[in-house]
Amino acid sequence: MSVVDLLVEGAVEEAILRRLVPEAGMRPGRVWGNKGRQYLIKQLPAFNRAARHRPILALMDFEGTKGCVGDFIQRLLPDRDPRRCLRLAVRASEAWLMADTRGLAGYFRISADVVPRDTDSLVQPKLSMVELARRSRNPGLRRALVPWPDSGARVGPAYTSVLIDFVRNRWDPEAAAEVSPSLRRALAAIRGLGNSGSG
Repeated sequence: MSVVDLLVEGAVEEAILRRLVPEAGMRPGRVWGNKGRQYLIKQLPAFNRAARHRPILALMDFEGTKGCVGDFIQRLLPDRDPRRCLRLAVRASEAWLMADTRGLAGYFRISADVVPRDTDSLVQPKLSMVELARRSRNPGLRRALVPWPDSGARVGPAYTSVLIDFVRNRWDPEAAAEVSPSLRRALAAIRGLGNSGSG
């Protein structure tokens, strides 16, 4: 089985890739990054060179970046190695998670009708996720994801750990890909990486 290393912005992105990589018949190898977006951007050229020896799959958010995704990738890696597979969630990884409408609704204990349909177009998916948590009939989930009043935080104290649990135990990538074109393209690219026989 081919092995692909992972380069991620944070823990949620790592959990997502650990779900997606087996879909392509590959096994996750070493995990790099997990130090935020700016660190990942700074280190991309070095990992691009390393991809000549072993494929690397990267995932980072496009949130707050101007222009289209393709232009952004071209600016980051004008000489991108073909063995490298850099994917960006269109706004944020939360958009991919919300795209599994039924899964998220069940996990959050909310009506599926209130989950956004076109998640790729959300301007601030993280805030949308928090607003959905406010509607939850599960008080523990509300406390975990919704920031405390006057805390100044954008998300609740256990936001990351709850999303990771959702990804590992409830998220259906195939169902989400039917709603999110960017996730659908990412899955196709990851499968192409697995079918290349590299690694």
